[in-house]
Amino acid sequence: MASTSSTRSAATNSTPSRSPKTTSALVVVCGPNPASAAGVLHDGKEVSLRFSDFFEFTDDGRFSRRDTFFFAPLV
Repeated sequence: MASTSSTRSAATNSTPSRSPKTTSALVVVCGPNPASAAGVLHDGKEVSLRFSDFFEFTDDGRFSRRDTFFFAPLV
């Protein structure tokens, strides 16, 4: 796993923003491809995608927001 300083450096050097600000409370990763989904679309096509979830919590620890992003290359 990359160190916090190297991760911050990579994020700073690869973003289009002049002064990016990122926050991370906790990152959990399990296995070589931890976040993937596979299935069959309505048109019958099989699909396999990587994804990530971002959560916000209330003060009492409940989920208040969930954003899911899928990586689906067009090429």
